[in-house]
Amino acid sequence: MPGPFVLIDFALAYAALSPNGRSFLRRQRSRKKSGRAPESIGLLKNRSSRLSLICSLKICDAVFVESVPETVGAASGRKTSDLYFRFVPFAWIILEIWRRLLAAYGISPHEDDLRLLVLLNFVHREWNDLADEFPPEVLYRCLRAEDPPEPWFGLVWHLTAAHNALARRKGRFEKLFQVWQKTMAFYDRPFKPDEAASYLEEKAALIQASYAAAVLPEVPPGLAEALRRLYIWLLALDDASDIDRDRALGRSTSMTLAADPLGEIREYYRKCEEEIRRTAPRDPEPLLTLMKSLTADVEAAVRQGGDIEGDFHGARGTPVNRISDPSSPYRAGKA
Repeated sequence: MPGPFVLIDFALAYAALSPNGRSFLRRQRSRKKSGRAPESIGLLKNRSSRLSLICSLKICDAVFVESVPETVGAASGRKTSDLYFRFVPFAWIILEIWRRLLAAYGISPHEDDLRLLVLLNFVHREWNDLADEFPPEVLYRCLRAEDPPEPWFGLVWHLTAAHNALARRKGRFEKLFQVWQKTMAFYDRPFKPDEAASYLEEKAALIQASYAAAVLPEVPPGLAEALRRLYIWLLALDDASDIDRDRALGRSTSMTLAADPLGEIREYYRKCEEEIRRTAPRDPEPLLTLMKSLTADVEAAVRQGGDIEGDFHGARGTPVNRISDPSSPYRAGKA
């Protein structure tokens, strides 16, 4: 039974959130007994940690309400509530990691930096989902068009336009665009199982660069290596959380090929922790506590056969697979 202060804090958050945000909190409360490791429960018992999580959730909730009109969501064939559960949970995790990371390195982001990071996450999420169903060239044509050519591309087109407008206002667009070009070229490369480790590191570096460009004009030298290791851990964690889905679809990733995937994510965490403790000028414990909690949650879910993508991130029950070559998990195949 949560203590009175926990209930009060979440009651206040509940009142401040949108209807979809309130539904999300209710769902989290219903899964707390079966889906959380002790580290995750401890994360919520600490009041400063709890209030930080609530603040990040409120930011993501507000950006969703501003940037995902019901008409656009409906045109794409999905309910706004379904989109909320698909977009906000992952954006919430990423935003909270970044807020704690920046605090550990003495960096105070502007409110618009955080909004840009959330929008980037929404675009990334929608693009990845569409890439499971449509070839990259179709998505490229959609984003280059003055208006979305088909209703189901309306949301990614709308979110990208909102993101780009804010990025231009912040003076970040050119740098982000350069990273995106490199990322698109990377996704068109075939995946070779014997290069799984280097592939993971290269992909992590590109994703890290895009998110860093959204939040920071320049990456301080002391933060660069910590960021690199953090995104290797985060990407490995994401691949581990999808491991059963990927195996069912015949997809090869660094985690499906690993002899001990859970051991590997713990090792990635250990290396990242060492670097953060070595270089962070301020208290890194809030960040490390969050990272430990996420690692423990994924490990528990994998051991129990849980579906993180479905239960927490709102993925569809039966994943779409348009990939004709299982050794090429990031290249779209033919229908």
